Amino acid sequence: AKIYGGFSLGERKAERDIKAMMTNPLSSDHAAILLPASYDEEGNFRIIEGDANALSSDTVFDGFTVAGGDMSNQADDFDNLRGSGMYNNNSSPLVANCTFANNKAGKGGAVYNLNSSPTFSNCSFTNNQTKGVFPEDGGALFNSMSSPDITDCDFSGNMAVNGGALYNESSAPK
Repeated sequence: AKIYGGFSLGERKAERDIKAMMTNPLSSDHAAILLPASYDEEGNFRIIEGDANALSSDTVFDGFTVAGGDMSNQADDFDNLRGSGMYNNNSSPLVANCTFANNKAGKGGAVYNLNSSPTFSNCSFTNNQTKGVFPEDGGALFNSMSSPDITDCDFSGNMAVNGGALYNESSAPK
């Protein structure tokens, strides 16, 4: 699947104003904001989940704001407190021209990659954090046995115990 956002009414892909969308992603006329569809009983929610080979390398997310994910409220299942904006398990999507903002989780506030090789191009990671009962590492991205390709991305205001922007565990980002 290839999913494109960030359009004004009537715009075509070639006419998209990505710079306008990326400059002020939460209030732009061009914003395509992905929000959670449902919450679990503890109030946790993840916005994009690529579990068990769900997102292949021909899956594209382009031109979206992924904001407000929260996987920090579950005291009894630490393994589930990962990647509130995007969780990739054996998944390797292309993520381009996207903003990850104000997401929080125990590990990988915005994105958690496990055995995955996603590509992030021209993305912004802003004000993401590890938070909750067991806050740990990777305010924006946590990589475990993964090799993401990260190109022309901005990181600002991300917080964690270790690796405010990026934390790697047996990983080799490019």
